[in-house]
Order: sequence, then C-alpha cells, then structure tokens
Amino acid sequence: MAGVTNAVRIPSRSRAIRLLIELASRPGSLLMRGLCHRFILAILLMTAASAADAQTALVEIPVADLPVMLAIDPALTRPHAITPGEQKNSDEADAGGVILTYVLETKLRLRSEKHFLVVCSSGGSADYNCVFNLVGGAADLYRDEIGGVRFEIPGDGCVYASGHVNTMFDHRRKYCLDDDRLKEVSQPFHYVGLKSKTLHDLTFYFDKAATNAVGTIPKGEFVEVLVADAKRESERYDFLVRDKSGLIGWVSLAGGREAEDIEGIFFAGD
Repeated sequence: MAGVTNAVRIPSRSRAIRLLIELASRPGSLLMRGLCHRFILAILLMTAASAADAQTALVEIPVADLPVMLAIDPALTRPHAITPGEQKNSDEADAGGVILTYVLETKLRLRSEKHFLVVCSSGGSADYNCVFNLVGGAADLYRDEIGGVRFEIPGDGCVYASGHVNTMFDHRRKYCLDDDRLKEVSQPFHYVGLKSKTLHDLTFYFDKAATNAVGTIPKGEFVEVLVADAKRESERYDFLVRDKSGLIGWVSLAGGREAEDIEGIFFAGD
C-alpha cells in the first residue's frame, strides 16, 4: 500500500524487562535463564544512566549590580518578593556605599520543602559575599556570610563557592547544611591551579620550614601554583609550586595587595 512503510515494533524498556522476567521464570536451560538475567541487568543500568543524564543542567545567572554569578537549578528556585523591611535594608546599605541585592529563593536539597533566601552584597570594600537564610527563619544578613563571586547550588545540600575575595587566589570552598545553617567543609589544602611566571628569582623548598632547597626559578620563568596549605599560622601563605621541569616544593609568600613574587598571587581585600 502506497505511503506505508514496514517497521519493526520495539518494546519499551519496562515491557522488555517484563518479557525477560517471564522467559527467565519458564522451565528451561540454565543458560537461557542466565542470558535473561544479564539482559535485565543491562537494561536497568542503561535506564539509570539515562536518568542521570536527564538531570537538569545548572543555569548561570548574574546578580544585578554585582560581579557575582549564581549557578542554579531552575526547578529548585522561585522569585522573592522584597518586603518593606528588606527594601529599607537595601536603601540604608546603598546610602553607605554598599550594594545589597535580594536575589531569589532556592531549595538547597532536592527533596526538601525548605527554601533559602539568597542575599548578595558588595561588602564594605569589594568584599563580595552571599548569605543563605532559611525563609521564615532568622533573617540576620550578616550571619554565615560566604565570600566569593561564584556560587554553585546543585541541590545536594551544599553550596560551592569560589572567587579571589579576601584571599591570595581563587579560593574554592564547600559549605553544607548542618540543620538549617551552612558550615564549611574542611580541606587539608586549597586548590590554586594557577599557571604563571615569577617576578623575581624564587627558591622553593622540600618543606614549609624552608630547610632544604629543591631549586630556584629564575625571574620571568614559568611557575605553576598547585595548592595552598589550609593551615596558616601567620600573615604569610604557604604554596606548593611546580617549575617547568616538573619539580615541586614549598614557598612562603607575604599577603601584599600587589603581586610581589608570582604574577596573579596577591591579597584581594582589606
């Protein structure tokens, strides 16, 4: 018949599994049962992989008037209607030279009914930060400030913050819910991952006590800053660096507002 094409009807995954279960339950060889069980397992694994791939991708949205970006799951967020009290807070902050933006409300956990109000600020001197306050809970704008310029909110109960704010480098941190407050997850080191160059001859050492030199990187040569020690006992910062030959060692750098040792490593803040 014209206009009609023959096609093989492929059963859905759920129907295919039912058919395989039926075949596996019939009397027959162990080989046939084993094959049916393997096919069932393969279909289940493909279904799980497809479900993972189908998860909503995070969408980046800029915060008005601030160099701050939120990476959110739109399914977890809703608009926030600013109250008169919040508008007053924003106006008072603006009069003092601080930008205060009530951004949106979002769930921090996928399967939770609790929403958190996201409020971001420029701080007193480019101390960019956001706070996540439980809607209907305490509305302290200065409680649990998280510094940074990018905040990823994937819905796993945590917020992933990053940014060169009040630090010597792009500081990556993780904050997870403890009851209804976000608390930082401790790390032994902070990843830096900066490929740069030295601003003077820079000697790097076997240990942080600088007892045994590994080598010296000449001024203007390649250096990669790998990690920073999370434990800091003075105004200096300890960084693990790598030279162009792949040798690694520690350097201790002062926290000046301008790069003095390695281009791109300086204290951004006050």
